[in-house]
Amino acid sequence: MVYFLYHGYYNSRTKTQDGREDATLEQHALVYALADKYGIAMLKSCASEEFAFSCVDSSQTEDFAGVIKVVYCSTPAGDRALRDVVVSTLILNHKLLDGAVVQEALLETQLAYDLVMAGHAKMAGKRNLWW
Repeated sequence: MVYFLYHGYYNSRTKTQDGREDATLEQHALVYALADKYGIAMLKSCASEEFAFSCVDSSQTEDFAGVIKVVYCSTPAGDRALRDVVVSTLILNHKLLDGAVVQEALLETQLAYDLVMAGHAKMAGKRNLWW
């Protein structure tokens, strides 16, 4: 967070075991929650964009499934930025709903409600989510 305040961006990339640099969805979600807590709108926006871009790359992995609870437990219910990305990713990749981690998140968070309401809004032509 301090780095962002001085430089205007944050670098959450870490070295993986095979030497690649990678940032996890969880890191972006936690930076977003921290930015929300301290009222740093630019950092919140940056973390939201990084999260959305990373979701596209990680939507078929356990990384995505594991971050659902982080998003729903660390952001206020009315803050839709990350939640809409999660819902959109699940709608576009509905096979992810077969995973045990995703099903557990459906039971423990507001995700099931959000999916139903997103489907309803899409059918009624009211609202586009992230996609």
